[in-house]
Amino acid sequence: YGFPLLGFAQVSLLAFENGGVNQLQRSPGLANASTTSVVTPNVDTLYGVAVFDLAVDDIVVTIPSIPENERYYSFAFFDPYGTNFVTLGSEPVPISPGNYLLRRGSKTWGFEQSNNKDYQGYIDSPTGNGVFLTRIEVKNNNTDISVVEGYLNGTNLSPIPRESGDSLPELPPLTPATFAGLKGLSTPLQTLELTARLQAANPPFNVTDAAFIDATLFAAGIRNGTYHQPAGIDLEKANTLADAEIGIYSETGRQLLGNQWARYNHQGLYGDNFAARSLLAQIGYLNLQESQAIYPFSLTEKDGNTSIAHNEALLYTFVGGKPPTLSPGGFWSVTMYDAEHFLIDNSLNVYALGDRSNLTYPDGTPVYGPTSGPENDARVFQILIQAVDVAPPQNWTNNWLPAPSNG
Repeated sequence: YGFPLLGFAQVSLLAFENGGVNQLQRSPGLANASTTSVVTPNVDTLYGVAVFDLAVDDIVVTIPSIPENERYYSFAFFDPYGTNFVTLGSEPVPISPGNYLLRRGSKTWGFEQSNNKDYQGYIDSPTGNGVFLTRIEVKNNNTDISVVEGYLNGTNLSPIPRESGDSLPELPPLTPATFAGLKGLSTPLQTLELTARLQAANPPFNVTDAAFIDATLFAAGIRNGTYHQPAGIDLEKANTLADAEIGIYSETGRQLLGNQWARYNHQGLYGDNFAARSLLAQIGYLNLQESQAIYPFSLTEKDGNTSIAHNEALLYTFVGGKPPTLSPGGFWSVTMYDAEHFLIDNSLNVYALGDRSNLTYPDGTPVYGPTSGPENDARVFQILIQAVDVAPPQNWTNNWLPAPSNG
């Protein structure tokens, strides 16, 4: 239940180091090998990240004007457990620029259109805390990046006093003390401590589950914001059992896409499937709903974690023309991560390959761009996965995605 809170703690501690809650931290450029603020970062978008706290204030979210079909962009709202309860953006229907009010939902969560001239709409949060994450696609890393930086600079969060008529229960504020004393504790203890400290402000996503969850957490030793380990409980054994449940979902919760590719059935919205929520938080905390993105993985290895020896290479082969079919403003990419789900340091600064890369067919013809082949080109092209310290032949350089040297 509480495992995703480890990801929330990581994001929150970075927020406190850089201005505190309700403050948007904008990425200074595209992610690279030194980026650790986001797990499994992509190099397709610039990021803006904020941890929000609605204990006292509502928050005005200002969204800039971005031309329709120019590019992909999303302004996503998550609870601390990684549930993507609202996303505004270019998909599936472009949103209007302007001010939106983020507030605590008393009984419901989601997005509500507004008749108030001050706001385009209301975002009702199921929890008092959460994460606001914006992603805006960069078409190239030269002139276009300044355009996207302008859009990010036009995105803002502004806390305002909550209206006095709102009869919402008082919540404890989110502070650095919420995350104090966790370093050095085992993963099970960190998880239980965080679950206890964040419980009051962050109820279960499904309101109907609240009584059951509260009773279960009470029996587990979580009471009044603190954790007390019950006598006779072996936390390591309990953690092993929990990992086994997550492992079962990793095998049974897959949707097969064909050709040794799959995706998980749950993405962004998890309901009461806590095993799915935990697994997706391990793979990449803050997954968007499938209306925004699809995260396929290879079945060649367990959970998509592929290992190759230092003297081996892996080829991803794309057949039947330019893959995949994209909606206006859409994009695709294949990104390489290390065991901690961060980008691989390499001299070429190549962390992903996709529809905006200089991919070529075997004869050197570009796959994309003004000099590429016809739209119905059926030729095959490949992406080469090979160790970062083993350079490929020169004609493979454009299609080489460097992998960790240790496999």
